[in-house]
This record gives sequence, structure tokens and C-alpha cells, in this order.
Amino acid sequence: MGEVAASVVIPVFNSAHCLRPCLDSVLAQTRGDFEVICVDNGSTDQSPAILAEYAARDGRVRALSVPEPGVSRARNAGIAQTHGRYLLFVDSDDTVDPRLVERAIGEAEKFDAQLVIYTYDECYEDPCAYFPRPLCPRDEAYGRVVSTHELDFPVSLAVTPNVWRIAFLASYVRELGLRFPEELSTSEDLVFVHRALLPAERVVLLPDMLYHYRRDRSASLTRGDRHAAGILALRQVFSALSPAHGQRWFDLQFVNLVLETFEYQMRTCATPEEYLELFSGYQREWAAYVDEHADLVDGLYARFFSRMQAQDPLVNLFAQHADAEGYAESVRVWDQAHKQELTACHERIGCLEEELAAERARAEALRTELDGVYGSRSWRVARAVAGLARGRDRE
Repeated sequence: MGEVAASVVIPVFNSAHCLRPCLDSVLAQTRGDFEVICVDNGSTDQSPAILAEYAARDGRVRALSVPEPGVSRARNAGIAQTHGRYLLFVDSDDTVDPRLVERAIGEAEKFDAQLVIYTYDECYEDPCAYFPRPLCPRDEAYGRVVSTHELDFPVSLAVTPNVWRIAFLASYVRELGLRFPEELSTSEDLVFVHRALLPAERVVLLPDMLYHYRRDRSASLTRGDRHAAGILALRQVFSALSPAHGQRWFDLQFVNLVLETFEYQMRTCATPEEYLELFSGYQREWAAYVDEHADLVDGLYARFFSRMQAQDPLVNLFAQHADAEGYAESVRVWDQAHKQELTACHERIGCLEEELAAERARAEALRTELDGVYGSRSWRVARAVAGLARGRDRE
């Protein structure tokens, strides 16, 4: 196959229950010059058969098999087989907007971008609900090409560490020698995204919601211990970009990346052991670096940074719990205020609907009365007399 505009890489593992909607959404694109590389890595369900079916039906689909488990291994195998000018990643349990390729690649070509970042929503099947993710609050970052070096805010305001919301220039990925770290079971996206994003000189932010991230409530409640993979991921990013250490733009980005990573992973720990490992890892590897660049800490992470000054993990945990309770209370207050506002709106709508119904009834009564007048003998006689009068006037 010759070069195409985009290659969509989809790692697949036991995804038969949701694979068809995923593939259908990708193949329904409004721009057609793309290929789909599906990499099955050891599925034991009907996923391989579904991939074979789609590959036989649509020449844009290729199905590969990598027996060894691991999403990083699958993605790396897929990248090696691509022919697209841009790389896009889709997870097999998600779906995409039909304009994804057209909008993302169109913006990439317009600005000769190395990365195009688009937004997404989170969707739940039971009950069916969609929750859009917030846009970057810095409006000036949209509608133009930007360099990470020139940003005066953390890139975490613009992008989450998920490769499926970014279109990557393939030649740029090859130039950096980027691969997903196969030794990490989680946080592999963090490494790939930030190794590409931090040195990038041509980045485009696209406000379009082009990706639908499927959340399974039951699975999200039973996540396993990450074994502090975030610490290893940060170590890899820092090591790869260490020549930039000491430059203000890099330290601004990396200090806040460290805080963002630890804040999220400590807040979502699966076990006490994971929490303690993260806390000690921060104190051991990153506390001195962050303290040295405290003036670069964004307000978004200021409270977490302050909490992490404590040397006792229990003190930090108590403060984290207090912060969470305070946040929950603010949400309750906000929710109550908006419920009252919503109730008032519903009441006003009810009044207006009653007024509208009354006006419609009045209009209908007037229309009936008018029809009665037009159909009456008096109206017919009056029209006839009026006609005679007009005839005499013409004479």
C-alpha cells in the first residue's frame, strides 16, 4: 500500500463485545484516505474472527497478530506496519466521531503540525450518558500553531496523557525514535505523549469533540495496583529530555507534570501499598527538584504541592481527605444552588406553557367564531347586497 493521509492503530484484546461499534465508527469517516491497523495480542474470544471479517470486507483494514500480551507491544507492532503521514490511536472499546480524520488531519496539513490535540467525552452505557471533557481554559491557544517552549501554562491544561486524543506526524515520531515502553503495564501513554509533546515546535489544539471514551463503571471500581508505574514513566521522560533540564520552559512543564502525575495516582490508589510507594517515591526522587522550582508550580497543583511538604504519609493522607471533603461540600453547595435555579426554570416554563395553551385555545375559539360568521346566512346576504351596491356604483 502506498502512503495515505493517516494510519489508525487499534490494539485489540478480548474486545468482541464492543469491537464492531469501534470499527464501524472508524470506517464511517467523512475522509477516506486512511488505513486501519488492528493488532490482536492473544485474544481468546471472537475478536480475531471479527477482525478477519472486516479485513476481508474493507481493503483499508489490516489485521495483525502478536501473541505476547501488552498494549504497548501491540501498538509498537502496529506502528511498524503503517504507511500514513499521521498516526492516530483508537482503543478497541471506544468509538470516534465520523469527522475525526477529516478534522484532525485537515488541521495538521493546514499548519504542518507535529501534533494535533482534540477533545473527547466519556460515555457510559448503563445508564446511557455522555460527559464532555473540559477544553483548555486558555482560549488563545486555539486556532493557531504553538510551540511547547513558548507556553506559559502547563500542557496538562491542554491534554491528558492519552495517545488516543492526538494525531502524531509519523516522520516526527520516527525522528524521535518513539516507542511505547513495553516494560510498563500502565502509564505507557504518559511516556509516549510527553516525549512527543514537550520538545514539539508545531502543536495545534482543536476544540472539536472527536473521540468517545467508553467507561465501564464496574471495571473502574476494581482497578489493580499500578505498582507506582508513574514513577518509572516520569523517570523515562526526564531521562529522554534531560538536555533541556535547566531551561525554564522545560522545568515549567516537568515540575507540573510531576505534580499532576502524583496527585492523580495518589488520589486513585488501589491499595495502601501503592499509596505508600508513591509517597516515598516522590520524596525520594522528585521533592528536591520540585522544591527548587517552586516558583513554577501552577495554581492548579498548589494545594497538592503544599500537602506534599509533609514528611509523614499519614499527615498527607489526612490533608488529602480533608481537601476531598471540602471539594465534595463545594460540589453539594453548587449542586443545591443549581437545583433551585433549575426548579425555578421548570416552574417558569410551566407558567409559560399554560399561558401558551390559553392563547392557543383563545385563537381556536376566535377561528371557530370567524368560521361561523363566514358560514352564516347573514354573511351571505350581506355579501350579495354589497355586490349589488358595487355594481350600481360602476354604472
